[in-house]
Amino acid sequence: MRPHEHMHAGQLRHVAILQDKVTAPDGYGGQSVQWVDRRKLRCEVREVSALQRMENMRRNSPVTHEVVARFDVDLTATEAPKRRLMFDGEALNIIAAQRFGPRRESVRLFAQSGVAT
Repeated sequence: MRPHEHMHAGQLRHVAILQDKVTAPDGYGGQSVQWVDRRKLRCEVREVSALQRMENMRRNSPVTHEVVARFDVDLTATEAPKRRLMFDGEALNIIAAQRFGPRRESVRLFAQSGVAT
C-alpha cells in the first residue's frame, strides 16, 4: 500500500498484540525487562521483499517488516518505537512510524524481527 492510497477495513486482516516494555527491579540490584500486552491491533503485516532487504542493509537499516494500521495515539512517531508487536509468535520491534492517508488516519510501522530486547 502506498501513501497516496486509501486504506479499507478489509486490508486489516491480521491481528497483532501491541506490547509495552516494562522494567522492574530483578532483586539483585539490576533491572529486568518484561513485555506487557497493551491491546490487540488490527493491521496488515508484510515482510519486505528480498530486494528491499538488500537495499535496507546497504543503508544500514534493520527493517524486515512493514505494518499498516489505523492511527491511534499509542502509534505516534515518538510512542511507537517504545513498543513492539507480537504477530504469529514472532516479536516485531517497532523502529519508526509514519502517518499517511488523505486525513493522516493511517500509520505505517517499520519493524525488525528476530532481535531479542
